[in-house]
Amino acid sequence: MSAWYMVAVLILFYFLNSFDRTVLSLMVPHVKEDMGASDTQVGLLLGMAFAVFYGFFGWPIGALIDRFSRRAVLFTGVLVWSAATIACGIAATYGELLLARMVLGIGEASLMPAAHALMADRFPRERLSMAMSIFYFGGIFGSSASTALGGIAVSHFAHWPGIALVGGLVVRGWQMPFIVLGTCGVLSAALAFTFRAGGNEPVSRGTTTTSFGSALKDNKGALAAIFGSFVTTALLLFAIVLWTPTFMARAYGWQPDQIGISYGAVHLVGSGLGTLVFGALVDRLFSGGMIDAHLRVFGWCTVVGAPCALAAFLCRTPYLFLALIFVAHFFAFSFTGYASALVQLVSPVAARARMAGLYVMMLILFGNGLGPLLIGVLSDRLFGTAGIGHSAVLLIGILGPIATLSAFVGLEPVRRAIERTHGTTPIASADEALI
Repeated sequence: MSAWYMVAVLILFYFLNSFDRTVLSLMVPHVKEDMGASDTQVGLLLGMAFAVFYGFFGWPIGALIDRFSRRAVLFTGVLVWSAATIACGIAATYGELLLARMVLGIGEASLMPAAHALMADRFPRERLSMAMSIFYFGGIFGSSASTALGGIAVSHFAHWPGIALVGGLVVRGWQMPFIVLGTCGVLSAALAFTFRAGGNEPVSRGTTTTSFGSALKDNKGALAAIFGSFVTTALLLFAIVLWTPTFMARAYGWQPDQIGISYGAVHLVGSGLGTLVFGALVDRLFSGGMIDAHLRVFGWCTVVGAPCALAAFLCRTPYLFLALIFVAHFFAFSFTGYASALVQLVSPVAARARMAGLYVMMLILFGNGLGPLLIGVLSDRLFGTAGIGHSAVLLIGILGPIATLSAFVGLEPVRRAIERTHGTTPIASADEALI
């Protein structure tokens, strides 16, 4: 099977992964009503409860992927996260839902290290950003579809009576999407064995250990720039994506189906189009000799996107909010594909999955984990129930400039790291090429 078929299967997994993870954001009113959860507890469900386990298991699972079959580890992970999604559908209490989200994080931690390593094994570095951008578009589509379709489904099933299952288990109407999604995941897991892996699977234990330790030491400046830029922006991205439905409901009085369709479309078109456009742009600039293209393009994108995101949460009309947040998604929140490619470019072959696992661990712990939780805590402690927008403005105003500064300061360390790993010589006029 071709490398692009492999990408198609990985996109399907990412679609399910993103859908499973984000659909809960549309169920916040039902979780609060049926399980008595506060905004802080909801923020814990959306963020830290999932992200701590996702993040901490990313690196050890990455070690398994480097040591054993990438496809077998991926297959197991799909089964685990699908079972956890079904468990979310039958959770009767907040504690049970919290536990299911933790297990969901463990299972989903397998996807990124496996997918990144598989694609880096099969694609040349001049095409890697575009391949990963297309892969990440599947995740964006899943997240957007979960917002659009999930909003319709939750509104449709919200007033259904509970459905009794065997063993005294009951599925509330709003929990039905979990059951459907989890079942789809279980049925699709075997697709992990239908494509050919690259020639680097598996590698010896001694080689992986030495390469990973050396990569961390030799590329510490580049990794600091990568984490400082992309992880900081991920914190804003996850906070905005997961709290925007609640913000729009409270600020504009919109219903879940209205929010789902409108913001789902903005997220899909804005982030999706930006991911493909900037993935292609980075590959073109990189092929032309600008080996710091990944971080340079990102820096300029945040200059445009972050102020638009901040202004969006100050808007009094929903349509202006959607227009500005679209621009923010297109520029600032479309980095995932070329950012992941950059991590692979500074990683030796034998340590690709673990370096991806470390990156994803940072991305999820600080992004998915801390971002939504901070919004919930600020809302509860400082601004009150009407203060989701104020909380978002505060975070964007602080973290946006940090991400931009990290990108431009990190250009030279990233150039040196790529030269060290691949022996690439940068073009003489790299600074002028983007002007």
